[in-house]
Amino acid sequence: MRYRLNSLPDSSLIRYAPGLVLGLFLSRVVGEWFGMPGLWAAVGLALSLGVLGAWGLARWPLGQTWPALILIAYVAYPQFDSRFAWRAVAVTLVAFLLVVSSHRRGATAGTTSSIGPGPVAMMLPALGVALAFLLVYVLTLAPGVLAADSGELQIVAAELGVAHPPGFPLYLMAAHLFMQLLPFVSPAYAVNLFSALAGALAVGVVYITAVLITGKRLPGIIAAVALGSATTFWSQATTANVRSLTALFAALILFALVWYRAAAVAGDSRAADRRLSLAALFMGFGLTHHVSLLFLVLVGLIFVFMVEPALLRSSRRWVGPIAAGALGLLPLLYLPLRAAADVRGASLALATWPGFLEHVLATGFRGDLFYFTAPADFWQRLRIMVNVMTFQFNVWLLVVMLLGLWLVFKRDRSLAVLCGGTFTIFSVVAATYRAPQTVEYMIPAYVAAVLLLAYGLAASTESMSRFGRWGSGPATLITAIVTVGAFSQIVDHQSASGAAHEGTSARDYAETLLAGAPAGSVILSHWHWATPLWYLQEIEGLRPDVDVQFVFPEGESYEATWERRARETFAAGRPVVTTWIPSVPQGGLPAPEPVGEAILFPQEARTKLPGGFVVSDLGVADTVDVVGYRLEAPDGVAAGEEVVVTVAWRPVTGLPPDVGLYVHLVGPDGVLYGQDDKPAVAGEGLALTQFRAALQPGTPPGRLSILIGVSGSATPRETLTETTVRSSSTSPYTRHRVERKLLDASDAVLIGYDWDHTMADRSRLYLHWQAADGYRTQVFDDIRAADLTLPPYRGIWGVPVRVWRFPRGEQSGHYVPLGEGIVWTGETLNGLKLSPGDSIVVDQEFRSARPINRDYVVSVRLIGLEPDGIHWAWWDLRDSIPAMGAIPTLKWVRGSFVRSSHRVTVDESALPGQTLTGALILYDAFTNRTLAILDERIMAENPWIPLCRATVRTDIR
Repeated sequence: MRYRLNSLPDSSLIRYAPGLVLGLFLSRVVGEWFGMPGLWAAVGLALSLGVLGAWGLARWPLGQTWPALILIAYVAYPQFDSRFAWRAVAVTLVAFLLVVSSHRRGATAGTTSSIGPGPVAMMLPALGVALAFLLVYVLTLAPGVLAADSGELQIVAAELGVAHPPGFPLYLMAAHLFMQLLPFVSPAYAVNLFSALAGALAVGVVYITAVLITGKRLPGIIAAVALGSATTFWSQATTANVRSLTALFAALILFALVWYRAAAVAGDSRAADRRLSLAALFMGFGLTHHVSLLFLVLVGLIFVFMVEPALLRSSRRWVGPIAAGALGLLPLLYLPLRAAADVRGASLALATWPGFLEHVLATGFRGDLFYFTAPADFWQRLRIMVNVMTFQFNVWLLVVMLLGLWLVFKRDRSLAVLCGGTFTIFSVVAATYRAPQTVEYMIPAYVAAVLLLAYGLAASTESMSRFGRWGSGPATLITAIVTVGAFSQIVDHQSASGAAHEGTSARDYAETLLAGAPAGSVILSHWHWATPLWYLQEIEGLRPDVDVQFVFPEGESYEATWERRARETFAAGRPVVTTWIPSVPQGGLPAPEPVGEAILFPQEARTKLPGGFVVSDLGVADTVDVVGYRLEAPDGVAAGEEVVVTVAWRPVTGLPPDVGLYVHLVGPDGVLYGQDDKPAVAGEGLALTQFRAALQPGTPPGRLSILIGVSGSATPRETLTETTVRSSSTSPYTRHRVERKLLDASDAVLIGYDWDHTMADRSRLYLHWQAADGYRTQVFDDIRAADLTLPPYRGIWGVPVRVWRFPRGEQSGHYVPLGEGIVWTGETLNGLKLSPGDSIVVDQEFRSARPINRDYVVSVRLIGLEPDGIHWAWWDLRDSIPAMGAIPTLKWVRGSFVRSSHRVTVDESALPGQTLTGALILYDAFTNRTLAILDERIMAENPWIPLCRATVRTDIR
């Protein structure tokens, strides 16, 4: 039995409700946009528009106008929030379109009507979806050479070389062919574009598969959009990498298996055999591309036997699939065929069975597989998998994915094994795998997850619609919310794209090193920077006289390997540039000079200023003479960014031991807003020292003096130069988002506030403002909100508000800004009493205001203090890439939330009553530089964030 949407009860009062809500919503939006002189003016406008809206919409059936009731979510919202208002409007419009569409078909409310599985009905929309995402990816594509594995793939695809294990032969041949078809673009751009094509095709295949599963178009569109705009998927689709092709083969395998089941269930064995062979071909190609798809192959085999158990006894039917699978493995012959070629990565060992299998199976990584299997570690990694999923998808999509998983296990066991099994096995494998790209290894799981999303949406709304008038509304509402949630990811996740995240950073870094390297020098590099350096040399022909060498771990500590390689190379008579920054001055090596973010150990003493330096004649503390400087970004920097200045100097006489130089950033008010301290290491000629001083969040716009001084000297610091502080173009992260427009002559809007209680018995309030020229932050210490003197602001419904309140977080919580737009938000463990040998997990929470393309390590230390409360008796240090390696900062985008768990242990030598404290820092994995903590109160006590104030139990026996 069918129920038309306009059959909802049209009582004399209820039919006025949608118009009344619409009028109230419009009155609130108008009031908040233009402002109201007072409360009664707002009430009058609300009554007028409410009555007008009620009268206007009452002429239509309630079954067509009820979506306006959704706007009550903002009508009742307790604060001004235009973004929430727009989301409410979007959900309302989508719900209205669904109602109109369903009403015209005379169908019940739901997702959409079912469609036949004909090729035209599916292929044309799939092509449209794929082309739409291809356009999105092209517009947001990384423009050129990239770092790390991406840079390697750009090189070996251009040269038809061999990539790191498992080799990716199919990818390299396809990418190389793609380059030949696009001779008018750079090889690096062509490989990036190949990822875009593979990603777009994967999105199109997901659409087809979702339609096959649900029989409805809209769930297919939502699944495709959810995958195509997921954080990591978008990133991979706009940079050179193997993951987009992995996603395509995962999607093709799932599609072919679902298509096979349709034929098998229909009893068409010939069509089933053809489609099973197609699935086997995709499996073969998938395994050729990346051996990790073996797990999907295993799940697929279980699925096939569940669909047709008789296949186990029909050996003749396996001939075609086996032959097709073997055909898919043929690209592996590329590796032995290229073994003797004079190209990067080629090795004669690839022409031998042991060498071939070692490379294809990536056996060198076998120690990382199933690494986190201890119960305590595995539980923490499973928690991190939740963080990985929230890193990718809107929360509403995740809810429906879980609903889909539950419903499919209740209703369709074979499909549950295929989609739920694929998601589960890749999640478990990724959770136990020790590697810093968990978010990437989960991509096959994301493909399965969006199919569960489609199933959950279709199945749940169909079930609701069976209740007629009482179910059609909720079904439409859920569909509208999920639709808006999927499409909103396109807006929310733009910073994940290659253009926004990577941009030209790899080229800028590599070109700076090559330009600054002396003739005949050696660049010792981390893998991350080695590949773009090689690309510029081998593909673009830059600086062939420079020898770029990758420094890999060799059994000793990595620090020791770097030091030894630098000394050996320098002893051979060649200048050495290293991307590694030693933590202490290196005896036996000359004083290093900065080259971009790297350092140079020169063979010859410097006698004149480098190019681009401003000549100076400045004596500092009768100790050093400053003869020049170079200021990066002379047009100015924003609060939170670094002022980078390189100073050329020479000692007046012999330097005293342990003397240092410092740079202070001082405002017109005399307040210190940033500083950097460096040891004074003089060479035989001019010494070059680079200072990187990060500006604190509360730095006011305007002129800023850069002063230089000598540590320990009573002589005043000297003014070196000036720079300009401007408002930031990036909004800061805030835990408490608001929207309060001032009613004075300014155009300032308070967009958020945050309290910090990290320091004992102290509080700090951050107010984040937006104006026409950008964003800025005000900082208030140890103040009550009531004591602030601020002009009135426009409150809800546009009514002026004169009393400012900042209630959320006023009593507890953490907000400590760090460099790169990262904010630490907790947690601490105060008041604990622990016993020797006790282990605790300290969960650290981080937020990001912008994309990060540096790899930071989270360092957590538990410290037992001496009785003086200052010196350390013992400590337990736990350093790791964030989230136990699962979500590196290299993958963070604007708005990222990452939880990083660290297990620390009380030393067995801990004494009863001993005071315990904790320390947190972040440092660059490549340069060892500590990420700036932008809170001078914390830095005045210790150069780390304090994590706990605890004690050792006194009742120990």
